Amino acid sequence: MRTSSIPLYFLIAALLGLSVFGFLSWRAVSLEQAEPVRAMEVFAQVRAGLGRVQPIITLDESGVAAQLSQPASSDKFQLSYIKALAYQTDKQTLVRATVPYWFYKLKGPAIQLALHDTEINLKKLGISAAELEKHGPGMVLDETRSNGDQLIIWTE
Repeated sequence: MRTSSIPLYFLIAALLGLSVFGFLSWRAVSLEQAEPVRAMEVFAQVRAGLGRVQPIITLDESGVAAQLSQPASSDKFQLSYIKALAYQTDKQTLVRATVPYWFYKLKGPAIQLALHDTEINLKKLGISAAELEKHGPGMVLDETRSNGDQLIIWTE
């Protein structure tokens, strides 16, 4: 009788895990319709609030990480969140994503699914959680594309 209840426990655990992931994903991303002027204001506010002016990652024309800056020290910093702000010019959509850093560190591939609306490919950027901790809070990426799309990723 005990062996027949084991699959039920696995099913309950799987459903609970999916529910938690779904809730975190739903809370992580918000979309807002925004005119270009409004989007520029929001990006300016984020840039002004960040301590590090130079981003950790610089992309080449094809969108591949071309340069990773070196951390100022070998210390590790405690990070709370990894955040992203993206503006899609053609859709006039402002996308905000906030992911708890512990969740990013634990479930990096799952984060990619949560950030699908932002068109952010964290794996393509080529920076690990350990590297982010060495750099500390600040600008990770600040990208403006030729079509006007913008993307900022930062840590807090």
